[in-house]
Amino acid sequence: MTKIHLSKKVIITLLIIFIAASALAGVYLWQRLERVTVPRQLAKEERQRYEQRLLAAEQRIKELQKQGSQNKPELFDAFMQAGAQQYGLGRLADAERSYRSAEEIMPDNPAGWVALHEVLVERKKYEEAGKAIVKATEIAPRVPDLWRRLITFKKLYGNLSAERMNSLYLEALNKTGGHAEILVLYARFEEEQGNLKVAMDLWREALKQQPQNPAFREEYERLQNLLNRK
Repeated sequence: MTKIHLSKKVIITLLIIFIAASALAGVYLWQRLERVTVPRQLAKEERQRYEQRLLAAEQRIKELQKQGSQNKPELFDAFMQAGAQQYGLGRLADAERSYRSAEEIMPDNPAGWVALHEVLVERKKYEEAGKAIVKATEIAPRVPDLWRRLITFKKLYGNLSAERMNSLYLEALNKTGGHAEILVLYARFEEEQGNLKVAMDLWREALKQQPQNPAFREEYERLQNLLNRK
């Protein structure tokens, strides 16, 4: 009797473990699916426009591939168009595949890497997303928008120390020739660090580039007033 009783307890225990493991597996698969396709709040007409543009892009890709087209820019644009529609529909895995195809066709075009970066961030593939936006800055180092994207990504997901973030801002300023867009980002960072005088000087430099920009002047004067009250 004792042996039979023990066997029942073992069976019940194994059943509980199996049910728990199945539940965990279900949660994991659900999370993975969520990252592959995400719901988009789209009106019926808007969704139809996305689907129509996607169909047109897919047909164009098939035509170009069937023709054995050597027109890389045209094929690149078709894959980028397909990826944009898939992304808009929330079909993230499909969008990633399209953007990777575009990047393989023209790896020296930063637009493909930027688009890939965006979809990878939404899919929570942060390591790959970081590599993609870094690649874009390497291809077009003088474009401030690419550095803005990289800085924003590193602030949100890079877990960098203030010292390493500071180095990133300096690199961005150096590569873009001290562009006003980077000066503004750096000024906000310095203010967050409590360096009001440095932040004010950065706003002043940005204002020299765009003297008619009211937002730049407002920020410069705000910090100037704060420092004068100290």
